[in-house]
Formats: sequence, C-alpha cells, structure tokens
Amino acid sequence: MHMHNYKTEVTLAAQALEKDFELSNITDLRRDLLSIVEHLQTSPAERYLILKHGRPQAVLMSFQTYNLVKKVMDLVGAETTKEQAMEEAMARLRSERSRTKAGSKVDDSVAAASGY
Repeated sequence: MHMHNYKTEVTLAAQALEKDFELSNITDLRRDLLSIVEHLQTSPAERYLILKHGRPQAVLMSFQTYNLVKKVMDLVGAETTKEQAMEEAMARLRSERSRTKAGSKVDDSVAAASGY
C-alpha cells in the first residue's frame, strides 16, 4: 500500500513538472496576481515562471504542486541519505578488513621470526 502511494505521488509530481510554464513578468504578475492564484487553484499543475528583465527569477505554483514536489524531494533526499550511509558503512568495513589483514601479516611475520 505504501509503495502504491509513493508511486502515485511521484507520478503526480512528474506530471506537474512536465507542464509548460506560463511566463509572466513582475509587472504583469502584480496586476494579475489574484486571477493567477485563482487559476492555480483550478489548474494545480500549472506554474508561472516569473521574469525580471527577461531573466527567470522565481516560480509561482499551487500549494498542491508545491507539496508534491516537496514530498518527492524529501523521498529522494531520504534515499540519498540511505545510500550515503550504506557507502560509509561499506568503506568502514573495507578499512577494518584492510587493517585486520595488515595486522595478520604483521602477526605472521612476527611468528615466523620468532620461530612459531
């Protein structure tokens, strides 16, 4: 059940991100802000790329889309953290094995030198 919910959220977020941006400059945004917010409530997958002097500055999106994007980012971040923890654990294990092997070689050479 949890996996199905995860896939649904990822799919919805991906669909939201695939939608085309509506471009708006700051002047138009100020003038049309209320109608843009109403539009976002009825079309939550829409996003507005806000330009200043022709350059992207911000993105305006529905709260629903924001929550989906945030959940996906949290899931990806949690997965990255798990991967990093696993990599660190494997590195520690390899390091311990290297030290153990090196210690074993020293012990063997000491034993050989002492006649054991």
